[in-house]
Amino acid sequence: CRENNVDFHSSMSTNGYLLDKEKAEWFDRLEIRNVQITIDGPEDVHNKYRPLKGGKGTFDTIVENLENLFRVTEKLQVTFRMNVGPDNFHRVEEFLNVLERFPKDRTRVYFRWIFGSNSREFFFRKVYEIRDRESLNILNFYESAAKRGFNVFLPVLVQNRYCEYDCVSSVVIGPQGELYPCTVRVGKGMEIGRLTNRGLEYDRKKYLKWHSFDAFESEECMRCKLLPVCMGGCRSARFDGKTGCPEEKKDPEKFAREWYRIKLLERQVERHEAFEI
Repeated sequence: CRENNVDFHSSMSTNGYLLDKEKAEWFDRLEIRNVQITIDGPEDVHNKYRPLKGGKGTFDTIVENLENLFRVTEKLQVTFRMNVGPDNFHRVEEFLNVLERFPKDRTRVYFRWIFGSNSREFFFRKVYEIRDRESLNILNFYESAAKRGFNVFLPVLVQNRYCEYDCVSSVVIGPQGELYPCTVRVGKGMEIGRLTNRGLEYDRKKYLKWHSFDAFESEECMRCKLLPVCMGGCRSARFDGKTGCPEEKKDPEKFAREWYRIKLLERQVERHEAFEI
């Protein structure tokens, strides 16, 4: 790209555990401009949600790696995602305390309610109960972050798709070259192809099924005020025959008004202006 004067940059998602200084030094050279890393709350909650296979916590290593990452890069922006669930939705302020050590002009904060498969049915039933009750309160999390001077980020309101896996060019590559349609659908039996020496080889039937949903052919979506903002919501849920609607659907007008107010607050903080809440 440099030889042909073509602008190129990329982004990535990682749990951050193996992102040591040696790897971090490649980021600016490879034009990796944004990294999304998930920290699911303060140390005790994060280690409960995201331990190593043997049970050891990952929090300290990830934080140390992030400190190195900011030191050795200049262009990189980091999006911190917190998955909100039964054990941590009341501990957002502690999560923000963790992020205070990082440069705010190079960070964004992103909250999302946990969702997943039926493999842990009881846990996800509990998540959905809290999400239904507290769905609009996620705006309070963003407000707290904006008050502290963090940039806040909500993809469903700034792009014409639900997530990157709506795009035909997006795919997850597993350690053995297996291809998955998105990060929610990873594991045995969920493959849609393989990476080989010849390139990406798809199971045509599975690939077409994944990309077959069209929100404009859905009566439910055509009646919804969020179309075309979310483009039908989570494709993985639709793949399983379920509703993939984001929580913003519960009250899109209120959510949009509150989100606008939060973004104004964010700008006031940037300008060091007085504000009232």
